[in-house]
Amino acid sequence: MNEGRLEEFLFDITMSALLRETGAVGTVSELLPLITMAVKSRRIVDCIQFEGLWEEAIDESHALFINLKLSPEVCEAGANEGIDFHELSWSLVLPEISSMDPEDRPESADDWLTMAEIDINLETDEIFDELTRLIVLDVEED
Repeated sequence: MNEGRLEEFLFDITMSALLRETGAVGTVSELLPLITMAVKSRRIVDCIQFEGLWEEAIDESHALFINLKLSPEVCEAGANEGIDFHELSWSLVLPEISSMDPEDRPESADDWLTMAEIDINLETDEIFDELTRLIVLDVEED
């Protein structure tokens, strides 16, 4: 099974889209309004679409959830080949800054994004294999 590989792939395309959408902002307070606008406008960036934003308690802390889906173009390409991508959604889960201890708070937007995790609502080998066939990541060679 490709467990973890789909999560890693979605993380990569999510971070790529976030960086393309928000540019090189320095602080979390600069980043949050840009993410909020992308969600409110249901913006499509690269191969993903921003869908929702909410805060939720997890264990004893709070987290910010950014819900994402594949773009209509990717869903259409999959449908043309008999693969249903429209049900796949995921959330980028980030710690809520105000609920963190001061010494644990990230110093920059980049530091905050490195604390992110992916939460997937649907995970199958077929989805991963087909996604990686349709969506080719730009990878720099060392």
